[in-house]
Amino acid sequence: MAKPVTITQDIKTDDNKEQKIQVELTKEELYALKDIQAAKAEIEEKEKEVAARAKELSDRELAMEAKKTSQKLKNTQKMVQVIIPISERNPDDKAVPVTINGYTWNIKRGEEVEVPEEVKRILKEAKYI
Repeated sequence: MAKPVTITQDIKTDDNKEQKIQVELTKEELYALKDIQAAKAEIEEKEKEVAARAKELSDRELAMEAKKTSQKLKNTQKMVQVIIPISERNPDDKAVPVTINGYTWNIKRGEEVEVPEEVKRILKEAKYI
């Protein structure tokens, strides 16, 4: 029979105190434990990769949806001219963003700009024009 290997590990208890524990394992159990730890580390790395890829896809999908919204509004709505006055209270505020389904129009203050009717409606409701 193989001689067991003793592993000593410091752990923190529920009340945040340090405690030493000792566990006796056979060499086979020790190798199995190392394999499990390696597999766990590999799984965690893969989970990070999957999460990063999912975020990349969702960002891309959001951008595609925003572009579709922009094209749909431009193709289905009449384009109109608007002028957003320069703000007297905040003269450094140079543009007003209007976002519909992730697509943002940044409308420069003090200049005549062509936008879809829906954007103009939003600006009116927000009392920018």
